[in-house]
Amino acid sequence: MVLLRQVNSAHTAPLDVVALGLDWLFSPAVGAVLVLLAAMSACFFLGILLVSAGHRWHPFVMGVAGIVVFATAASRVYLGVHYPSDVAASIV
Repeated sequence: MVLLRQVNSAHTAPLDVVALGLDWLFSPAVGAVLVLLAAMSACFFLGILLVSAGHRWHPFVMGVAGIVVFATAASRVYLGVHYPSDVAASIV
């Protein structure tokens, strides 16, 4: 079984990912979601670190987190994806 193959096009992966069963892993959408998830996790843990350490940025971090929460909640209601009661319950 050959794991590596010659890349003939810019749209093919350098590994034979189909033979390995990993063809879903290399799609651009999955890659973008993984990068976004990593960035959000890093921001979350940095915020927890700053808030729990009593850092002078505590009010700033809490303010930005509150803005993000309410902006996300408002967008979910505006787009009609959730009812206002669902969004209010998730914030509580």
